[in-house]
Amino acid sequence: MPERGEVILKDPIKDGQTLRTLLDLLPIGVAIARDSCCEDVELNRVAARILGVLPGEPVPLYVSTTARSFRVQAFRMGWYRGDLARLAWRSPVIRGHRQRRPGFDAATRTVTTRWGPSLTVPTGGWPPGAYLLRLDAESGPQRYVPLTVRSASAAGAVVLRQAVATWQAYNQWGGYDLYNGPGGIADYASRSLAVSLDRPYDQDGAFMFLAHERKLIALAERMGLPLAYLTSMDIAASAEVLHGASAVVSPGHDEYWSPPERAHVTAARDAGVNVAFLGANAMFRRTRLAPTRLGPRRLVICYKTSYLQDPLYGRRNELVTSDWREPPDPDLLPGERVLQFVLPRIGGCPRRRNRYLPWPGAPTILPSCITVTPRTIVRTGQPFSFQPS
Repeated sequence: MPERGEVILKDPIKDGQTLRTLLDLLPIGVAIARDSCCEDVELNRVAARILGVLPGEPVPLYVSTTARSFRVQAFRMGWYRGDLARLAWRSPVIRGHRQRRPGFDAATRTVTTRWGPSLTVPTGGWPPGAYLLRLDAESGPQRYVPLTVRSASAAGAVVLRQAVATWQAYNQWGGYDLYNGPGGIADYASRSLAVSLDRPYDQDGAFMFLAHERKLIALAERMGLPLAYLTSMDIAASAEVLHGASAVVSPGHDEYWSPPERAHVTAARDAGVNVAFLGANAMFRRTRLAPTRLGPRRLVICYKTSYLQDPLYGRRNELVTSDWREPPDPDLLPGERVLQFVLPRIGGCPRRRNRYLPWPGAPTILPSCITVTPRTIVRTGQPFSFQPS
């Protein structure tokens, strides 16, 4: 077998390499140990993959495992005449070994790893899209890694935004995320104030992607829409990535946004790009992105209610990482209202009557759970009532 693995990407109907359902992608016997360094298969995401690689750019994987060997298979998620994924590549057998224990920055309670690369995944010939890498240990357990092969241009396309910052906010690998410390849901005081992408994901490795984004991807590809794929970090890096797009779609849970992301999406909207939010609680947390040793925009900073401890407090209050609507620099028109038209906690199909108030320039998109009577006309600034269906 070639050292670099085997490129597949054949017609899925003819070669039988695709999956009829995602059942074959679900984890089988993934070992989740209390000491995560003892998990059977672990993987640390790297800079190129987090920020989105262009087709052809190599992707190094950092793996720590107690298994003697493992293999990697790459699946492109989408819609292939009923199949929800297509096998794009498989690696040769890779020798497994355990890597060093994670590091910990006590100042921000940030968990990081300093592992060596285990293999490099080539992406030559891969079309842009959302991929899942499945790691299969010789001993049986499996683990996943989301990989975005980003589009070189979004011109004329519907951009599917992958909410990587939010994935990381809820990633408790190593015992810490932006919500809790090692004590669980009662340990808010010990939560991380910054989380690093230089570590694996918890659970099966792709929980947030599978729960909030993969169905949207399957639907969009089934509809035959012209699509472009970008991560939240790609959009934060440059306003140009949205140039000429027909629409930007925020997926099911897209909570954490940095000021550059918001500014770039707002500028795109003002230039005529449609914007759709398909989940509640989007653009609720204000973050700041910083570099790590592996590259730019790999540290997600969010002090939340501890914003007085943010190093920029009193110096650059517009960048302090409290919620968008909260001090020390609250927006008069918070970002979730300016771009989304509704507050996230109103948009979750409440079982009572509520009032929506369109803001100037905001797109009038209603959640699917709301029924508006025929011939309803809503003008800018005019409140209206609705009855949840």
